[in-house]
Amino acid sequence: MIPVGVRVRAVAVLGNVALQGGYPASEVSSVFHDHAERCRAYGEPAAEYVFEFEDGEVVQPLRHGEHVLRSNNICRWWKTEPRAPETTPAVEVEVHPSYEVLRVDLWERDFGKARLLKAIRWHLEDDGCILALYAVSVLSCAGPAG
Repeated sequence: MIPVGVRVRAVAVLGNVALQGGYPASEVSSVFHDHAERCRAYGEPAAEYVFEFEDGEVVQPLRHGEHVLRSNNICRWWKTEPRAPETTPAVEVEVHPSYEVLRVDLWERDFGKARLLKAIRWHLEDDGCILALYAVSVLSCAGPAG
């Protein structure tokens, strides 16, 4: 449950990975893929979060390579193990060590002060990308507003 209607100082998101169409990628075709991926440039827009507070909105751009990485640490024939400056590796699942080592990252944002959170919206900007958001948690500073 996303705690809307409470005073929130910070938010944490578990996900921030691209199941398809992420950064880094390779345009080279492989045995496992009959087509090459379109490579996303570092900093290219992927999506955005919109945090709606009682006193206005905060828009958080999510950019490839900065806030969002590919979910598979294997890219064609090498293990990329990318790191984004705005996220922290949180979960790794090794389905097969040669071609599927999946990741889930943690992204956090501190708003500096507690504010009444009314809604969180998520807008996809890269329609060739499938993004994952598994969980949202907040640092709540008080009970329900009222």
